[in-house]
Amino acid sequence: MNSSIQIKMNDRYQTYSIEDLITDEQFIDWVLHPTSDKDQIWEKWMNQNPEYKSKALEAKSLIKNISFNEIETKGISAKLWQRIESDIEPEVNRSGTRIVRIISIATAAAAVIALLIYNLVADTEMTIQAKAGLATMHQLPDQSTIQINDGSSITYNKKTFDDARNVFLEGEAFFQVTKGNPFTVATTNGSVEVLGTSFNVFNHDGQFRVTCKTGSVKVTNGRNAVILTPGEEVELDDHKKLVKSKTDVVNISWLEGTFKYEEDPLKDVIAELERQFNITIHISESLKNTLYTGFFLDQNLEQALSSVFWPLKMQYSKRGNEVFISREN
Repeated sequence: MNSSIQIKMNDRYQTYSIEDLITDEQFIDWVLHPTSDKDQIWEKWMNQNPEYKSKALEAKSLIKNISFNEIETKGISAKLWQRIESDIEPEVNRSGTRIVRIISIATAAAAVIALLIYNLVADTEMTIQAKAGLATMHQLPDQSTIQINDGSSITYNKKTFDDARNVFLEGEAFFQVTKGNPFTVATTNGSVEVLGTSFNVFNHDGQFRVTCKTGSVKVTNGRNAVILTPGEEVELDDHKKLVKSKTDVVNISWLEGTFKYEEDPLKDVIAELERQFNITIHISESLKNTLYTGFFLDQNLEQALSSVFWPLKMQYSKRGNEVFISREN
């Protein structure tokens, strides 16, 4: 977005109420489909206009909390109001009298209707998010399947998918693609093109790795392109070039709940532990590049922590969903 558009946006939104924000297409697009660019624009605007920040955050929260996947247009009015009435609890003030809910209900209705219109009028963009600690299986319109690893997401266009099988991936996922039109998986670090095959894509924190299990795939990063066949994988090196190697792909281990490492930096292992168990691990910078060889299972946090840190002669302590790592004395 250029500066002139940004200025116009600032002027316009300074006059907006919460009800205006939750029916604004640009605001809804940011809330439902955030990107680093959109986040930067809205964070900058809120920092420059602190008096409107609480209003924007309240509108954002309302849109996110009243969410749905698909609503049939038939009988939509009754369904909307039924959803709103079930989602909003009555509020009571200290004197025991009921606070008027008309504004809250109207606001919620506006949010739901705005989301419905947005999803129907726009290109039917679909985002599937696998929450931390919960891998998710998703079937695409062409019957291809994607197993999305914890803390990862995919986005695609339901309306145009049959003609253009394009999926955007953030994180890690295993794809089993049916034969048909070209199928492309785009990431921030490169893209994968196939016709019909099964493969795994890992795209986290600047790291990019593609493993081919069946068929063949073409991996592209800028001007570099590599063809993979079963038993091969490719990843980015420190110079952002694609490097191909042989690998054991009888099983993609994370699909079985096992995460294997061979002389990998501890920071990468920690990042996966955080995604799998929805925890935050605190460790000194000096320990993050310690090399780790081994594995952990995603079924039990205590066992996973012991598997990783005991061989490295490190100890851990837990406080809620936070884990603190230190060297053994």
